[in-house]
Amino acid sequence: MWAMFASPVFKRNLGDPALVGLLLIGAAFGSGFLGKADFNGLSWHLLALIAGGNALGLAVNRSGLLTMAAEIMTTKVITSHNTWLVVVELGLVLLMITSFISHTVASIVIMPLIATIGAHLHDPKAVVFCSVLSISGAMALPMSSFPNVNSLLAEDDYGATYLTPKDFVRAGVPSSIAVGLCIVTLGYPLCVLLMG
Repeated sequence: MWAMFASPVFKRNLGDPALVGLLLIGAAFGSGFLGKADFNGLSWHLLALIAGGNALGLAVNRSGLLTMAAEIMTTKVITSHNTWLVVVELGLVLLMITSFISHTVASIVIMPLIATIGAHLHDPKAVVFCSVLSISGAMALPMSSFPNVNSLLAEDDYGATYLTPKDFVRAGVPSSIAVGLCIVTLGYPLCVLLMG
């Protein structure tokens, strides 16, 4: 259904493909397959986080802000024409940004900008692929990704959480640094070799 809703004909007439999620909820609860207890048991704060990320991505995309940011980035900020150096710069920036915001939100908002930068450098595949790995590699804080938030909220039978934010920082910062180093030393050359 997501693929069908993403086609231009349906998207123009029905709206964003995110409506598929609402249709699923309407069908599940409207048919009686799921009941009131199931509805109250949903993690509404996580659903609001995901929906807010989608709304933010749509707003930034339709406002023209991405186009303006891409022009500024490609003409003024990124002065190097060496693709590897741009991948290193973007990797560092993306690891820092996505440590503080959700990977989903970062992907929705930032990836069109990254694709434009990659096209400007005439090597979009390597730039986009390494940027996707950088976004996914950030894990320093509990809000970095949905699995991090989900594991932070996990509780035992007495309502005590298993993990604290300090646990994420202690393990996540070195892991994020290691992932970033792997991307720029191994990921980029392999990407160029396999996709070039």
